[in-house]
Amino acid sequence: MAVVACPFPETTRGLLSKPFYASVAGDRLFVMAYRHVEELGPQPPHDDDRPPPAWSWSGVDDAVPPFCPQYVTCQARHPDGRTVFASVAGWRPGGAQIRQQSTYSFDADRRGFRYHGEWLLPFRGEAHYDGELDAWVGLADEAAPGHVASCDVPSRRAEPAGEASEGPDCKVSEERLFDFDFESAGHLGATLVYMGGGSRYCLVECCAQSGDDDDDPRCRRRVVRMTTFALKYGKKGELRIVGRGGSASMAYTVAHDMINPPTQSPTAFWM
Repeated sequence: MAVVACPFPETTRGLLSKPFYASVAGDRLFVMAYRHVEELGPQPPHDDDRPPPAWSWSGVDDAVPPFCPQYVTCQARHPDGRTVFASVAGWRPGGAQIRQQSTYSFDADRRGFRYHGEWLLPFRGEAHYDGELDAWVGLADEAAPGHVASCDVPSRRAEPAGEASEGPDCKVSEERLFDFDFESAGHLGATLVYMGGGSRYCLVECCAQSGDDDDDPRCRRRVVRMTTFALKYGKKGELRIVGRGGSASMAYTVAHDMINPPTQSPTAFWM
C-alpha cells in the first residue's frame, strides 16, 4: 500500500459547498460536488524515457447526484467493493418545505445512484465493514456521541420514492469510548480507523491542550490521542468494547492561523 498525491478536481474549485469523496472498486476515487461527479482512475504507468503522462479527473456525465453532497453525514462502503452508501440529513430537494433524511448508494460500475428510503445510518463520518461482525461499524451520531455503533448492511435494492421504508437494525455500545464534550474534555474531533482482522480498531481523537488560551477559539495547541480496542457481540447480541490495547498521544501546535473552527476530526488510515 502507498500514499499517492493526485490532482484536485476542477469542478470543485470555487464552489462553496463541501464536496463528498468516495473511494470504491479498489483503484478509483470519486468526488461529488453540487451537481457534478468526477472520477480519478489509477495513475498511468510512467516511462523514464518519456515525459510523465497526464493524470486527471474525468466527468461522469450520466451520474447526477440526486442530493446535495454537502449534507452527507456519513458513508459506508458495501462489501461488494464497488458500492458506497451515503446518508444525507436536513436537505430540501427542489425547494421542498420539509427537510428530508435520506440514504442513497452509488454504484461505481453502473455509474448510477439508488434511493433506499427516508432513514439515516447511525454513524458520523466513515463507517467500515467488519467481516467478523458482518456489519458496518463507526462512531455513533449525535444520538449517542462518544459511543461506537454497528448496523446490518442493507440491501442494494432501490426503494420507490415516497414509499415508507425502514433502515437496518443498529446497535450502540453501552460503554462510551471518549468524552465528546469540548468544555470538559477539550474534544475537537475523532476518527475511527479499522485495523483489519479480529475486529480491531484505533480511535484517533483530537483535543485542545489543557490550559490553552480560552479566548482563542482556534485552539492552536492540540493533542492527538490514539487508543486501540476490539469489538464483539455479547451473549445477548449487544455490542461490546473489549481488548483495549495500547495508547499514545502527541502534542503539537497548529502552524498557521488559517484553520477551521474547533470541530475538526483527524485524517487517519491504516496501512
